[in-house]
Amino acid sequence: MNSAVATKKTVGKSYHSLTKGLDTRKKIIANTMSVDEYFDELIDKVQEDYENL
Repeated sequence: MNSAVATKKTVGKSYHSLTKGLDTRKKIIANTMSVDEYFDELIDKVQEDYENL
């Protein structure tokens, strides 16, 4: 009986850990810009700097 309980706890912790990892991934993705967005913004800033010269 103890081994069955231990197995359930282990599976439960594993599932919780996986769910937590997915939530963390969603948060990171939501706060991360793509490489294209980054370079578009960088190019815009460089162009603005050259206009001001």
